[in-house]
Order: sequence, then structure tokens, then C-alpha cells
Amino acid sequence: MVRELAAELQVPMIDLNRWTRELYLRLGAESSRELFCHFEPGEHAYWPDGLADNTHFREDGARLIAGYVAGQLAHAGFGSNERTTSSERTPAGIA
Repeated sequence: MVRELAAELQVPMIDLNRWTRELYLRLGAESSRELFCHFEPGEHAYWPDGLADNTHFREDGARLIAGYVAGQLAHAGFGSNERTTSSERTPAGIA
């Protein structure tokens, strides 16, 4: 539906679902798990019993996703891209 709407309105669309799915497959289960809020018991004061959250990102995961979105927006001609370098937007091996 979103793809069709973007085409109809002739506006760019960032397929974040496709990109993140491919990212997780490339990284594999263990490495992609590190992007999310997973804490062993005693590892984080806020979650003393641990946490397994596959929805919310840790800071590194959030920065990775936000960097990709910023790069795609800049590529589409939105805003300034002065604050991030291409390596920050797309880390090595992740496109």
C-alpha cells in the first residue's frame, strides 16, 4: 500500500522494512541481537532480572538505522547531509 501511494504521489519512499530485514539476515541472529535491548540479569541497573527486547534498539542500533534513513533522505534531496559521512550512514559491508 505504501509503495503504491508513493508511486501515485510521485514521492520517494524508504523501504526500511526491506533494508532492516536484509541487514538482520546479513548480520545473523547473534550479531543482529546486539542491536536491540538485550541485557543479562545484573547487566543493567534498570532491568536487574535482565531484558530480551527485540523491538527497541540500543544506542548503536538506533544510530545505525537513523544513519541509514538520513543517508536515504539526503540521497532523495531532503535536508543537509553535512553532519554525517558516508561511512557513518552505511557501515562497511552494510548497504
